[in-house]
Amino acid sequence: MPSLINSYTSLKLNRLKQKNFYDIYITLIKRTPRYFRNSLLLSSIKNEGFNAKEFVPPELLSKELNSFNSNFIYKLSNKDKNEFMRSFNYKKIIKSANKIVNNKMEVFRKNINYRSGLPDWHSSIDIDSHWPMKSNMEINYQDNSNYGDPKYVWELNRFLHFSDLGRAFWLTENPIYSNRIVDELQDWFHQNQFMYGINWIEGMEVAIRAINWIFSFEYVKKSRQFKRIEEDFIISLYLHGYYIKENLSDKWRKNNNHIIVELVGLIILGNFFKSTNFGKDWISFASKFLIKELNNQVLEDGFIWESSTSYHKFVCELVFLSERFLSLDSSPYLKEICDCLINMINALLASIKPDGKVCNIGDSDDGYIMNYLDNTPTNPGFLKSIGISHGIKECFYDASQSEYSYWFNDESSKFTCVAPPSGLTSFPSSGLFFFNDKRGDRKIWCSFNAGNQNADCLGAGHRHADLLSIQVNINGQDLIIDGGTYKYYGTKAIRNQFKSTFLHSTSNINGTSQIQFKERFETARKYNAKSKILDYSPTSRSIIAEHDGYLTRYSTMIKRDIKILDEIEIIDSKNGKNNLPFNVNYLIPDEVNVERISSNEYIIGNSLRLVSNSSNLKSALHNSYCSQKYGELTKCLILTFTTEDHVIYTTISFEKN
Repeated sequence: MPSLINSYTSLKLNRLKQKNFYDIYITLIKRTPRYFRNSLLLSSIKNEGFNAKEFVPPELLSKELNSFNSNFIYKLSNKDKNEFMRSFNYKKIIKSANKIVNNKMEVFRKNINYRSGLPDWHSSIDIDSHWPMKSNMEINYQDNSNYGDPKYVWELNRFLHFSDLGRAFWLTENPIYSNRIVDELQDWFHQNQFMYGINWIEGMEVAIRAINWIFSFEYVKKSRQFKRIEEDFIISLYLHGYYIKENLSDKWRKNNNHIIVELVGLIILGNFFKSTNFGKDWISFASKFLIKELNNQVLEDGFIWESSTSYHKFVCELVFLSERFLSLDSSPYLKEICDCLINMINALLASIKPDGKVCNIGDSDDGYIMNYLDNTPTNPGFLKSIGISHGIKECFYDASQSEYSYWFNDESSKFTCVAPPSGLTSFPSSGLFFFNDKRGDRKIWCSFNAGNQNADCLGAGHRHADLLSIQVNINGQDLIIDGGTYKYYGTKAIRNQFKSTFLHSTSNINGTSQIQFKERFETARKYNAKSKILDYSPTSRSIIAEHDGYLTRYSTMIKRDIKILDEIEIIDSKNGKNNLPFNVNYLIPDEVNVERISSNEYIIGNSLRLVSNSSNLKSALHNSYCSQKYGELTKCLILTFTTEDHVIYTTISFEKN
């Protein structure tokens, strides 16, 4: 027990230090029962071993295989393979499946490692190391110096690749793909003892894995190969559900996306086991809890509280999946979840750029649930399925066919694209503003991040020091950007550099950050920054906002006044008496040409003319790095204007190509 306590304390203490006393009290109250339950279970496993058949409910092993997942989202027997191959790039699916069976799979663009011809489920992948096979309470998953970034091993163990194997088997009936699914499952059961190892630590990883197993089950359940593992498969899925329910991430006063993933996973697992009493209980329990969490985590304007558009997209997909599964039996919880989903979707739609990708504000770990051709870390393919399910034409953000809609709605035709509304769309609770306009053959999109307006949301683990930042995209080309995330579990210095103000298109004082990050995901109030929207008008397309990120250090408030009419007019200002350098940064992708006209005037990508003015204004163009995909660095440029005055005036005009 002492070693477990030391490990637990080592991992959590620094995170708790960023909380106030009340938050720490709430966390201890919530987490302590779970800690002792798991300690007792692990002690029993160590002393007596673990017999999974004796652990599961007796009713489970008496069921026939066809009683599981009997009411699913779709029936393969109703799907037309020829229609699918006419409508979608099925060769891409088979090519991906062949890479998997030929042991050439990648995670975040890195080759995975293999053991006896199958994935090494505990390999670090990003470094030459291996996660230990200790009890899950003895593993410090933030020990990046010894084991690397756990996101890599977790991504492999989410089993998104099973979608490619399963669809390839359905399309070709070649047993090489179903054999691979069965072989990997059998090996995973053997290599991942319950409650041991890196893959039994985070409930959200357990839930995503279970969801992908259940969807792959539909493809291979009638195959001859599956017979040899069907009992182990059913038992392991039960253990996944048991783990989720007993280890929910209900650990803060305000929880995050993790618990939503877990609850949706429990709903889908409950549907799989619906013929059992515990399956029905899981659905009821998770549905009630999900409504509670959505009410607590979704702001009035529809965005989640975490200050991240990527995680908002991620949660939207999860809520949609829960709504689809609950609709199979007309659940009494369906309407409330559906109403919340529609509110969230309206927010997500505004964040989509002309290239069909969700813009990057705050953290992104490239997370998504269903691995379909049109559903990627940045492309929200599930939106079209929502559009069909709920009659929301605005969800048809482009005209391409949707594989998501094929599986969920039996729809494989192209869509009539619905253009986003012109003008300024405002989300005052989350502090996000989006501008869309079509001028001739140019589609103009801009964002302005005033910052979350709720003081209870300042501790969001996925927020960046990006208050008052802008982004600009024309015809799908990013011209002024956000610096991205890179990695969660590299060194803290690199993690916090990407979260810092320097890598966002906004102002700073003396090159310092609005927020002083001490941990990877938590920020104490004394190091934080609070913003305030002073005024905004969709009619005049203007926003004025300020923040106090430099108030304690420099006795200075920062303000940005932005108006988007024929051109973008920006007034950046600071108050106070300090004469420290006042900087405004604009991040520009490396592939975009930047032409210097004068010390205060630049042409960006032959599309934007940026002119700044102030007393003794200086400008410089720096080489730097950003990250548009998890774990991948790309070059970028940072255009910096500097003055010791208190105001910088900027005009960004749209050039005619």
